Amino acid sequence: MSGFFPELYPDETLHSACSRYHARAGYRTREATGRDLLRAERLKVAIDLPSNLNALVASLPPGHRYTVDYFIGRHTLLPFYAPFLPPERVTTLRADMRGSGSGSIHGRIGILTSGIGPEQLRFCPECVRADREKYDDGTYWHRLHQTPGVEVCHLHGIFLQDSGVHYRHRSHHDSFVAAEQAVSLKGMRFVDAQNKNHQVLLKIATDAAWLLGQERLLAESENANRERYIELLFHKGLSTYPGTVSTRLLIESLKAFYSPALLGQIACPIEAKYNWAHRLVHNTRGAQHPLQHLLLMQFLNVTAEDFFCLPGKRQPFGEGPWPCLNPVSDHFGKELIAEYEVSSITQRNGRRPRATFCCDHCEYTYYRVGPDLADEDRRNSHGVITFGHVWDEKLKRAFAESADHKQLLDRFGVKQHTLDKQLIRLGLVAIRETGGCAKVDGRHRRALSPEQEHELREGHRKAWREVLRANPELGRSALRGKAPDHYIWLYQHDLEWLKVHLPERQNPSGPKERIDWPTRDAEMALSVKQEAEKLRHMPGRPVRISETRLAKGTGKLTIISKHGDKLPLTLKALEEVSETVEQYAVRRVKWAAACFRAEGIRPSRGKLQIRATVSHQIVIRPKVEQAMDKALSALDPRDLQKPEASHERSITTDKSR
Repeated sequence: MSGFFPELYPDETLHSACSRYHARAGYRTREATGRDLLRAERLKVAIDLPSNLNALVASLPPGHRYTVDYFIGRHTLLPFYAPFLPPERVTTLRADMRGSGSGSIHGRIGILTSGIGPEQLRFCPECVRADREKYDDGTYWHRLHQTPGVEVCHLHGIFLQDSGVHYRHRSHHDSFVAAEQAVSLKGMRFVDAQNKNHQVLLKIATDAAWLLGQERLLAESENANRERYIELLFHKGLSTYPGTVSTRLLIESLKAFYSPALLGQIACPIEAKYNWAHRLVHNTRGAQHPLQHLLLMQFLNVTAEDFFCLPGKRQPFGEGPWPCLNPVSDHFGKELIAEYEVSSITQRNGRRPRATFCCDHCEYTYYRVGPDLADEDRRNSHGVITFGHVWDEKLKRAFAESADHKQLLDRFGVKQHTLDKQLIRLGLVAIRETGGCAKVDGRHRRALSPEQEHELREGHRKAWREVLRANPELGRSALRGKAPDHYIWLYQHDLEWLKVHLPERQNPSGPKERIDWPTRDAEMALSVKQEAEKLRHMPGRPVRISETRLAKGTGKLTIISKHGDKLPLTLKALEEVSETVEQYAVRRVKWAAACFRAEGIRPSRGKLQIRATVSHQIVIRPKVEQAMDKALSALDPRDLQKPEASHERSITTDKSR
């Protein structure tokens, strides 16, 4: 048990507090600190998600106020990851952090292979000055500054600086390094208000700070975050309401919104076929890095706080109860409908939800197509299914008292043709009485005499004959467009006569050849070469320049697969610029060597092979083996450090992560 433990500062990492303990106690080795705090000599405290917290709390002096949940919620990065994980997985992670389950912690949250995160512990110069003025121990490692994806301090608008202390691969001597010992102030780089990339990074930092302040924020269900994304994508025109996302349009929109340089800088490129944006909107089971979530939120114009205020399950028609819209009932507008039935309908802009609302008091049933975009949408309907007994009885009474159609239309909230149908249904008028219900001199006339009806019919027939005589070469559809009113009236009231006076149906001749294949072939061949150059010079880890990737990158995969016989230049270009397995491996070797050169490290042959991710079956091929030899010889030992040593992982366990 330790004799003391320093008071933790706001947003301080647990590793920082342990490092201050190490410095204040005067220990020179990590073993001594490990015996005091972790009951084991060779354990280290991870920067982001430490484990063995039960042992740490048990080793603290009597009377302390700290608990494991306090440490996890305020001094680790679990609140940054938790809202994007299934709730049951967060429970498992908390159990792992309490005990010694460190080997699985980073694997459970899906960040082992993300490539996102700082190489060194970082700090903000202004925060350092403020800490030194306020605290006796000087500055400390701030939790937000060590959050993967955070490049700036959101409080001061300054880019973070590296300290020289490695984030994960900390050696024996730098297991516990206090910030006051490692920080060295130098020139500051401020965020440019006119630089879009800088503003994106500032918003990421602001959202990350908000997430870290939510100690118990969890996703309501495994699918809750995707429901929120679908709602936002739908309003942006990138998804149907049921959830079918136009991935191609989404990727194109993201590429237009974020610069490739920025995405490469924060290790979130979207050039690959199955990229992070695709996974966020389709794969609800796999874990995705929070930084990628924050990028998608910013693209959708919401902050993290706004995003998690959205309901985890979409409610296209809001929360109930809903109003009865029977205009002649004494409870019109009162919210008496407790539930509704939903179905989907197809419209030009995608499938949208349709809800049927039925009032139990008057049986008035209407439907509305959603989703609701404003509060006033609740008091609108798109159609009536059944009017109910109250509406019927009041229509009978009103019709008996007055035959003025305009008054009936205004009072009962229907159109003329609907009113006619309901009068017929209720037996209030005969069918013939509404046959001539048309607008004459701006007034609705009730019925036509036989003479008037004969005159009306002959008028429409005469007009139709004149249209036929003036346009003998036109087909049925074109003729209908010339005289729609006459056609519709004859179709509804004189169909047999109309059939006799229609031209013969025209057989479609089929589409004409409109594609200039030689020109398209030349354009696509050029696009293939340009796409190959773009992939070849794309920052970050190389991706293979395969024929399929090139065809997809140009957006012409379907055309090439179906009409390849008409595209000889394109097929030749694909064959010329695509890479074989060996060529791709050689390019990865060169990339890995360049990375080691930039880091000042002289790797062993095995380390170079691992960094280049070249399999044992490929590395023995002559061209690849030659590339390995050339890369190793080009790394001049005089300019580099000693060969990489095996580093101990930065988590609190006696096994490497």
